[in-house]
Amino acid sequence: MSKIKQKCDQLLASLTDHWSLQLSAISTLSPEQFIQAPAEGKWSVGQVMWHLYNAERGSLAYIKKKCQYPDQLQSADFAARKNAWMVKTYLKFPIPVKAPAAAGVPPEQVSLEEINKKWQRSRAALSDFINTTDPVILAKQVYKHPLAGRMDMAGALGFFDQHQKRHNKQILRTAKVVS
Repeated sequence: MSKIKQKCDQLLASLTDHWSLQLSAISTLSPEQFIQAPAEGKWSVGQVMWHLYNAERGSLAYIKKKCQYPDQLQSADFAARKNAWMVKTYLKFPIPVKAPAAAGVPPEQVSLEEINKKWQRSRAALSDFINTTDPVILAKQVYKHPLAGRMDMAGALGFFDQHQKRHNKQILRTAKVVS
């Protein structure tokens, strides 16, 4: 197995573990609490989880589109690795970041079951993409983060992982307030 595929598999496993931990942490919330915002203008647990699902889904669609033209993709260089490191590091700090417009506005009425089913389909698609895509392509600059710039597939998954970790803190805070 190639180095990039091994790294992608590790990150995918981490993402899956984080999602499972989030589900466990909110298992005691009622459907009403799941969609209850902790304060005016703040997202509910359901909205945060929808945002995580939708960000990954949209990113995968973008990556698949870029990979349709592999000859136009540049190899991931030092700058691409730096971009991935920068965004992961930035997300570790409690600095508010406004979601990009492309992320969409999370719906107010959403169920945990609905989000989890969509997430499972999206995660299966992501896993399938990684397992069926040539490692040479995965090692190219297949993803463009709105803030940090271009990175390879491992960099994209590293961002997804840190993004999920960051929002897990928000989910736990929100669940505590609404329960």
